[in-house]
Amino acid sequence: MKPPFITPVIMKQLFVKSLSEIRFSADVSLADINALYKRSGESGRASPSDVRLGLYLNNELVCAARLQRYDCGWLLRNVCTLPDHRSQGLASLLLDNLRRLHLEEGAGLLRQDAAPIFTLPLPHLNDFYRRNGFVVVKSPHDPDLQRVFHSARKRHSHIQWMKLRPLDN
Repeated sequence: MKPPFITPVIMKQLFVKSLSEIRFSADVSLADINALYKRSGESGRASPSDVRLGLYLNNELVCAARLQRYDCGWLLRNVCTLPDHRSQGLASLLLDNLRRLHLEEGAGLLRQDAAPIFTLPLPHLNDFYRRNGFVVVKSPHDPDLQRVFHSARKRHSHIQWMKLRPLDN
């Protein structure tokens, strides 16, 4: 017998004890996000100009990401969950909140120009990003993003651009 298909919503219900204990923030402090990255062994660090997103569980930042603005859109970087909280659907929940924030009418933070959101996931994370609404795309036409890509490609030869697709209605 084939196992049932588990959607992100079902996964959240299975792994997260109580969604009421989780709070999404689109205004994570620079100190909090960089502390999470350091505790997780993540080499990336956020800067003051980044849009910093996160999930708090019982007032502790447990999952975060940052967005950088470029001429042709946003670049999602360093999605990270604390090691003790991994495999519970939190990164998927964070990306779901990001997508809703980006596409929600009147959301001032990202909706101002509805610019696309791109990412350059490590190759072993491509399936995770596909499950969370990203599709493989050709390289954006932005010289600054091209520099980011070439720098990443030196470390990971199979890296590829992905773009967040709109919510299905």
